[in-house]
Amino acid sequence: MKNSTNQSANQIRKELSPTHLKELSLLRNLDKRHVALATLGSWLVAAVAITLSVALSWWLLPVTALLLTAHMMALNNILHEASHHQRRLKPWQKLLVDWFIAYPMCQSLKGYSEIHAVHHRYTGDRHRDPDYIDVVRYQANKGWLTFWRNLTLDPKRMLGSVFGELGWKNTGTGILQYWLVLGVALALIPSGLNVLAVWFAAKLLAYHPVFTLRELMDHQYLSGNEVLTITRNIQGNALLDALFHPYNDNWHLVHHFLPLVTNRNAEKAHRILRKSKTYRCLEHCDGYVVGQKSLLKRWNFSR
Repeated sequence: MKNSTNQSANQIRKELSPTHLKELSLLRNLDKRHVALATLGSWLVAAVAITLSVALSWWLLPVTALLLTAHMMALNNILHEASHHQRRLKPWQKLLVDWFIAYPMCQSLKGYSEIHAVHHRYTGDRHRDPDYIDVVRYQANKGWLTFWRNLTLDPKRMLGSVFGELGWKNTGTGILQYWLVLGVALALIPSGLNVLAVWFAAKLLAYHPVFTLRELMDHQYLSGNEVLTITRNIQGNALLDALFHPYNDNWHLVHHFLPLVTNRNAEKAHRILRKSKTYRCLEHCDGYVVGQKSLLKRWNFSR
């Protein structure tokens, strides 16, 4: 697919009243205080998760890995939102995003923003979309479990999930410096290196497969030739949302239509957009596993 066409987007705008369009425009303001609190809360979860294994019992490692995965997914989603609003961030705020959100994930605000902008411009283009997944190579026609397994076991994708931008010419140096400083600091305290080991083990063994599965949720097993027809919303339960789409990131269709609408306001935007018949006819799942239009049901019958 070439540049993501926008017939559906134009039709949705025609079907919405000027009042509705104005209401949508008011949902683009980034609440930096809310972002800061979400980041702090996520790091508190991470601290508890690591303490469970490192300070209490290694038998709690599966719980630690699960909680850290939810934390890492949250960081990734907060970074995603920051990338869309980076022009509104001051230099010191960008530095905080790097040190407390991006660098721990071996990413950078600059590098992520550049790649993600290309994804939005060429969503679904096998030659230009950096997030494009080759459905033939990974055998998507054999079912979502095979598809997911093949993606998860791909060495290149594994390295990308764990080490991110390390090795990149323009942004890798800052990430490397961050981890060197943090590594030295952790080496000076009791069990500090265990914290490092737990972090990267969870990144490889838990975060990587969960993030890979989430990638399939956003755009796969959909037919269409434009961005809105190959993107879905998922209204799941709170527990699975916390793992796969923390920080209210489950409204991916809303996001591709209105990238500047913040995650916090995405559901409000969805309710307004439902005034459009064209929007209502797009892909809206009512759950991950259970529901008349659940994601699992759509995957099983739409491939």
